[in-house]
Amino acid sequence: MISPHKYLDLNLSVINLGGVVINVLLEQELIKYDELLERVLFNNGESAKEVFVPTLSFLYAIGKIEYRQEIDSIELKR
Repeated sequence: MISPHKYLDLNLSVINLGGVVINVLLEQELIKYDELLERVLFNNGESAKEVFVPTLSFLYAIGKIEYRQEIDSIELKR
C-alpha cells in the first residue's frame, strides 16, 4: 500500500524510485538487474535497497517494465 506517514522519506518512496528506474531505462532500454540496482543505489544511497523490489513490482503491475528471465534483465515497455 502506498500511503504517506510522518516518517516517510519521499526520496525513498516507491513513486520516486519508480521515476529513477524509468529515467535509467530511458537511457538504456534493456539493463541487467544488478546494474540497475547499482545505479539506483548510487543515486539514492544504500537505504534504497529495501524499496527496490517493491518499486519494480509496482512498475511491473502498471505495465511499464518487463522482466526478461533468460537474460536476467529489466526492459522498458513503450
